[in-house]
Amino acid sequence: MKKFIAVLITGLLLLSTTACLADTSWVVQTDDCTVTSGVYIGMLYFAYEEAATMVESSSGDLLKKKIDDLDAATWIEDNALTAAKRFIAVETKFDELGLDISEDEQSDLDLFAESKWKESSQDYLDNGMNQDSFTTFMTNFFKSSKVFDSIYGEKGSKEVTEAELASALKDNYTPIRMLSRYKFKLDGTGEPLEDEVIDEYKAELDGYAKRINAGEEYADVMADYNEKSAEIKAEAAAAEEAAAEAAAEDGDFADPAVPDEGGDDDGDTSTTTQAPENDTTTAAADDADDDTAADDETAAADDEEADAAAQYSIIEKSQEAGYGFPEGLMDEIFAAPVGKASVLDLEEYFILIDRGDITEDEENLDNYKGAILDMLKSDEFDEQLDAWVEELSVSENKWSISRYKAKNLIMPKAQEEVPYDYPYDVEIPYDEPYDVEIPYDEPDS
Repeated sequence: MKKFIAVLITGLLLLSTTACLADTSWVVQTDDCTVTSGVYIGMLYFAYEEAATMVESSSGDLLKKKIDDLDAATWIEDNALTAAKRFIAVETKFDELGLDISEDEQSDLDLFAESKWKESSQDYLDNGMNQDSFTTFMTNFFKSSKVFDSIYGEKGSKEVTEAELASALKDNYTPIRMLSRYKFKLDGTGEPLEDEVIDEYKAELDGYAKRINAGEEYADVMADYNEKSAEIKAEAAAAEEAAAEAAAEDGDFADPAVPDEGGDDDGDTSTTTQAPENDTTTAAADDADDDTAADDETAAADDEEADAAAQYSIIEKSQEAGYGFPEGLMDEIFAAPVGKASVLDLEEYFILIDRGDITEDEENLDNYKGAILDMLKSDEFDEQLDAWVEELSVSENKWSISRYKAKNLIMPKAQEEVPYDYPYDVEIPYDEPYDVEIPYDEPDS
């Protein structure tokens, strides 16, 4: 009997301990900071979205694919857990460095978080992340940027110099203006153009390049280019019409003359009835005014279009696919000389490239500084965050980690192919309810 009572007491103690451990309201924590389950669900959600951009095809079940030699689900969960630990590192370091969020920054942050919440609030709620958790997540992200700037920004402990920033700006961004001519027909057949036409197009673009390099206004060159483009289209349309006429040429298909009312029987189409003089004069004057206004609007639109075309567009070297450029074109562009127009002879077309100097306008460095700093130092910053995590005593809640899985995320309809079991707010989403001693997926000890 005593042995039975001892076993019973031991079992009750184990159940009590297990029930305590089964608290899944938090995922990782230190004595001073806790990442709640709501925030962690957001990290899982965003890790899923990032994973979706890292696979070759968006079709099919993402969780059955591989990312960096890992199952996508494992990759998502690993990244979410890493993000949770970095969350704590950011909060800790933000306080240690004595950083703060000003009233203006807080106001902007609140507006930004509110707008982002409204965009996808139902998706977050479906997964168990409320607005408070979302705002906490966004606030930590902003704090992370403040810590980052305190290290690599102006007067930071590892400040990136203006010279380094300018060099990275030149290496990764460039202002360009481009004109092109295809080497194949644009009639849907894709047939190559005749050699003489291809040579003509090459000479045309070479001529434009010489004019630009001689100092002629780009808008004037653009006007001639547009005029030539219109001629090419007109010639193509005329050729198509001629071909249609030739195919149907088995007689005179001209419409017979139809005399106007009051016309003579011999086909004279002049009218014998005239409108009152005042009405005719008024109508003619109105038409003239309308034509003048239309011409003015057309001329103004043409001037605006020419001015816009004369402006440089700034492109980023890493975004070749995003611009729809064929593979290798971006390298060709960045290899082209700065400040001198040149013509690239590619397999399917000629492209006139006119590269500007990105550093010529000081505002460019200011506008792209944040992106450049992130490009140069984001990996190093992540490593620093991981090093800070190692210095902290971070506890992991294995029960929460076992409960919140990538496979249970409810993603937007565009990604319905991703399977899930049940939303987290369902009473019994697995074999047992969450508040029992043993969760559905026993965590590692």
